[in-house]
Amino acid sequence: MYKISQTLIKLFKQDYCPTYIKEVYIDKNYASKPSIAMLRGLYFETQVIGSGAHGQSVNNLPLLKNGTKSASHQRVDKQVRDFQKTLGLHNMVILDTQTVLTYKFDDNLELNGTLDCLASLHDDVLGDVDKAIVDIKLTSSIYKEFGDWSWHFPHNMDHTQAVMYTYLYEQMTGEQLPFYYLVFDYAPNPSYKIIRKEITNMDKAELDESIRRTLDKILYHEKNDWGYNPSYSNCKLCPMNQTCPEYTKAKKVEVI
Repeated sequence: MYKISQTLIKLFKQDYCPTYIKEVYIDKNYASKPSIAMLRGLYFETQVIGSGAHGQSVNNLPLLKNGTKSASHQRVDKQVRDFQKTLGLHNMVILDTQTVLTYKFDDNLELNGTLDCLASLHDDVLGDVDKAIVDIKLTSSIYKEFGDWSWHFPHNMDHTQAVMYTYLYEQMTGEQLPFYYLVFDYAPNPSYKIIRKEITNMDKAELDESIRRTLDKILYHEKNDWGYNPSYSNCKLCPMNQTCPEYTKAKKVEVI
């Protein structure tokens, strides 16, 4: 039985190292190494809803050499303190956290995911929503205009997570729930935004195709060897960097 998550789908869309995906996300022989941004996100989720996905928790962030908190750390802590106040602005009440979803897609494939929250809230357009999927995010700035997490232009981002989580929840319960991102930042003037992702029929069709492409890639590598794809970005946080024969610190030449 093959198991596919939204994380695995998105990894296969990128310039990926096959061995890294196999060892970390399929066989789970190693845990992925979080970046400082990921650590901040896990820390924030731990403080506001008890833990991150899969029970991961971070109760402290690295301190500066003089033993004090960095400016970013202090801003994250402010968002933690203001979290309940922010929920209150939208009459949001958290109903459940870390809801695990598992669905048998076919005889050979299982889909899985973990919801941050189920919550009730008030939507300016929909009115009172009795239950919704709410995913909590932390970012350096909600006005970021580039990269994978360009929250200033959320319509340009990859929303596999939103589409897959609503799909999984509907398959398991029969309920069609709206999906919201609740995004906090730790910019010099910390702020937040709430975004409802509307799920279209095209989104659902693209998810189905992404699931099948992901399985095809797994089957391809099983037949043809997993192999390596060394690069600075692929190797810098790899937990196998001490033993991997292809590990590199070299950055690729950029052509302009």
